[in-house]
Amino acid sequence: GGPPSPEKKKKPYLSLRLKGQGTVPKLNFDRKEIVLPIVPLGVRSRCLFYIINEGYESLEVKYRLPTDNIRIPLTINFPEGQQLGITKPKIPVEILFQSSHKASSFCAKIEFLDNDSGCYSLPVSGTTENCVLTTHHYLHYNDEFYTIEGEPVQLMEKEDTPGGEAGAAPSVKTGSVSHQSLAGYGGQDTSQADFLIRWMKT
Repeated sequence: GGPPSPEKKKKPYLSLRLKGQGTVPKLNFDRKEIVLPIVPLGVRSRCLFYIINEGYESLEVKYRLPTDNIRIPLTINFPEGQQLGITKPKIPVEILFQSSHKASSFCAKIEFLDNDSGCYSLPVSGTTENCVLTTHHYLHYNDEFYTIEGEPVQLMEKEDTPGGEAGAAPSVKTGSVSHQSLAGYGGQDTSQADFLIRWMKT
């Protein structure tokens, strides 16, 4: 057949049509809202979620908590830092709520800010009170971590085990996980019921 002619070399073997659409960089979250576990007074409630990077090459995430920090004493931690980028597509964020003074329930929002004027809000809600019916789920799964002390009666968190890892994330006793019982309410250890009875009698 011989080598191809110059005219055939210039002719494309296949033509491709490409189509794209640009988007403005933004932040997203792995959930639509934060519902903190219901806990007794003086017990810390926490929730861990992720901020997801959608288009930023490099960004240090800033935040703004509710201004009423007396009624809504929220704190926020970034276990892996606040930097997002191409090599860091998401970062964990830990929200903590604790009130020792009086029963309260709140709905608010936390705002996360980029380097420009972008503001991304995430609703957050929580409840704390000493009603055994309201906090039954929490007491049922965490009674071994607390003692009943004080006047008036209050649930007090036991001291952490000596020698624990410094700076470690709070354990399950902080109320960060909504546990589900595989066995339901049947066949449970009666010590759980004894704990609730002592709580109601004091």
